[in-house]
Amino acid sequence: MASCMGNCAKTLASEIGGSEAVVVTIKWEDVNQPEVIYDQPFSFSSLEKFVLESSEKILPELTVVNLPYYFKKKSVFMILFHGFDQYSDLAEESLADISHDKTFPEVQFCWLDV
Repeated sequence: MASCMGNCAKTLASEIGGSEAVVVTIKWEDVNQPEVIYDQPFSFSSLEKFVLESSEKILPELTVVNLPYYFKKKSVFMILFHGFDQYSDLAEESLADISHDKTFPEVQFCWLDV
């Protein structure tokens, strides 16, 4: 977590098209959604919720380690069995777009290495 004030905040606001009072989550390992911007009114609970939700990858790999975490959310799973070929790459892009749009908020989109 980092803070950016003064000229840094003005520069960032002009680059992302927001106001100077924003919170940005940067996810270095998430190629599908590398940053998430929060520019709503600030309250402790809304910021806490934003930080928790925006820190997750938009299309995570489903592993033995993270399965219990996603299972506890009681979401429906949409799993892409990724074969690392051109068809799997296209399917991954499509699922990332659908997940990003939040058209199906009850669905946990993820992928599994095959």
